Amino acid sequence: MNCFFAHDARSLARMLPHKVLTGGCDRRLGVFSPRAHYKLTPPRRALCIGRGFALPCMRMDVFRDIQAVIFDIGGTLLDFDQPETLAQLSDGIIAAYEHLDQAGSKLPSLRRYSGVLRRRALFALLAAKIRCREPDTMRLLRAAHTHLGIELDDDALHALARVVYAPTKALAHAQPQTAGALRELLARGYRLAIVSNTVAPPPGLDEHLADEGLLKFFTARIYSCVFGVAKPNVRIFQAALAEIAMPPDRCVYVGDKPAIDVRGARRAGMRTVLRLRQGQPPAHGDQPDAVIREIPDLLDLLPKRAPT
Repeated sequence: MNCFFAHDARSLARMLPHKVLTGGCDRRLGVFSPRAHYKLTPPRRALCIGRGFALPCMRMDVFRDIQAVIFDIGGTLLDFDQPETLAQLSDGIIAAYEHLDQAGSKLPSLRRYSGVLRRRALFALLAAKIRCREPDTMRLLRAAHTHLGIELDDDALHALARVVYAPTKALAHAQPQTAGALRELLARGYRLAIVSNTVAPPPGLDEHLADEGLLKFFTARIYSCVFGVAKPNVRIFQAALAEIAMPPDRCVYVGDKPAIDVRGARRAGMRTVLRLRQGQPPAHGDQPDAVIREIPDLLDLLPKRAPT
């Protein structure tokens, strides 16, 4: 592999030992940069650094027929300030206990309440690993409270789910320009959807996306804890394709994990884009069709109008 190092696309252009074309006369290969778009001749596997960021060479014409963009959530639409730990689960359980106490529910001791919820959550995750199926978070939450003698109707269950998720919600936020980029993709005629591996309760996750100004852009959202199967299993991608009524070759999946997002989406027949944030090493193994740093970079990658 030939490697070139530059902090921007113009520096890269001066350093490449192969002819660089700045017009539109050669569409065989391209390098995508957040700031500039250069056409170049082979080799296919050149590696460049744009603004200190790894951007593999790619074929730009692979996106010309794309009509829908499907996104991952964590690490893609939302950035976590720090990794999730069991501390968020503990804080969520305590917050749920206080929420129920304020609502006048008859409760056991906090120790018993916390112990039941913790054990059931951990057993559910272990069973999911053994069965290769994702745990149903809302079913788990209802069953744990029924076991404790606390009956919850649907509204109360959803409210409690949002409370349990709140400590995790505080860790993740969307970049300021993400909502504008999604709005522009819709204006260009692209359909947008979500496929995410998550055990977060869906009401809490939906509220999180709404508070970040993103939920309104996605009518189709496939969460693994609801669907029952996680990425990279192709079935969860196929569920999203059915939801938006699109064939796989007209869709691109945007995620941050090569072994899960890129591999699964490619097996489902979709194009792939990897979001690789600043400081992350270049992807190895499952190679995407393109690499971006931020969601707005998709606007330079995809056609100005979605094909009809």
